[in-house]
Amino acid sequence: MPTMLGPVSTWEDHGVERTGTLPNDWYTSTELFELERRTFFREVWHCVGRVEQVAEPGRFFTCEVANEQVVVARGRDGELRAMSNVCLHRAGPVAMGCGQRNAFQCPYHGWTFELDGRLRRARGMEGTEEFEPAKLRLPQFRVGTWGPTVWVTLDDAAPSLDEWLADVTPRLANYRVDRLQFAGGRRWRIRCNWKMYVDNYMEGYHIPFVHPGLAQSLSPSIYTYRLGDYTNEQYGGEPHPRGPGSRVAGILGGTQEFRKLKPPMPGLDESERTGYYFHWVFPLTTINFTPDGLLMFTVRPVGPELTESTFLWWLPEATSFEERLLQAAIVNFGHLVNTEDYEICEHAQKGMQSSVYHRGRYAATQEMCLHHFHRLLTSHMRPHLEAWEAEHRGPANGAVVHGNGHGHAAVPGSAR
Repeated sequence: MPTMLGPVSTWEDHGVERTGTLPNDWYTSTELFELERRTFFREVWHCVGRVEQVAEPGRFFTCEVANEQVVVARGRDGELRAMSNVCLHRAGPVAMGCGQRNAFQCPYHGWTFELDGRLRRARGMEGTEEFEPAKLRLPQFRVGTWGPTVWVTLDDAAPSLDEWLADVTPRLANYRVDRLQFAGGRRWRIRCNWKMYVDNYMEGYHIPFVHPGLAQSLSPSIYTYRLGDYTNEQYGGEPHPRGPGSRVAGILGGTQEFRKLKPPMPGLDESERTGYYFHWVFPLTTINFTPDGLLMFTVRPVGPELTESTFLWWLPEATSFEERLLQAAIVNFGHLVNTEDYEICEHAQKGMQSSVYHRGRYAATQEMCLHHFHRLLTSHMRPHLEAWEAEHRGPANGAVVHGNGHGHAAVPGSAR
């Protein structure tokens, strides 16, 4: 009988070589998902949008963070703010969608708010006693920018965004993302738990079996990894001169040598020109540096067995029809890979419901990043699981706590 901590089985860490994978109820428990949403998701940084969406005063977009409705806006003073998108009157939305406004007005009863969150006017409230509109303001959350993206956390005690992304930021230097253009993206809804989808990103073990096309574009002999406090990095070498658009290259030039038609971006070092740096940012964002540009995808947990995945691409400006076609091939190839991923994730999610499966084992030489993710996750969730245990079962029936780490303490990074 598995030992329980809160609503799920405990996970004991004895190193990647001797540890079982995360128990299956971590992927299926409704109680755990609700606990994650009330606690854990509020404590971490979420990539919520693009800097260009709020580049000028009055520009805004809306988003959802850990079930909290948020509006991100650039004020008249040039300050970027993330505020509650819940009207202080009767909880209607202060803003909807995205765009540019001089002020926000709730469509429910017309309360109007300045771009910095101050209440400008509360129509019809003149006769209400002890009501002082000048003292009312929308609650604010922490917001920051990184490269071309905007991030939000609901937790005042979370580490700074600079610290959260410290291991990834140096990678920006050669890619000159300020010169890249947003090239669009795509969104999927996947019938699996968010951890199932993130797990899949953490290893190349599945690539030969799930992604035959990608397997031709990556060299298994050039695959390394590096672990950080809130991130990990995987590197896969591209066997030059083939690449993800080789079929289109064949149509355009009568050759399978994609890189002759679509050379890497200028300014990259040798490893960047001939491979892919895959960075995962704890817990819901990935940043992928490729020879052709930047791909980021964000993960939004929707339900215990429903996840939303959004791909965002930044590429150099295309100067010819052929270049646009080659870029389209790269984007399409990335979307094909994700479709293959979500299909296998949905099958594995069904397997997690099995009465005869509880947990597996890590492939010690290929699933180090997966083990790293599980260490970070269980470390951050432990205090919340202990609190759930005390509230629902009482200290007399509490379970033994296993593993390492406490609260917000980061798992020390390592490199191999």
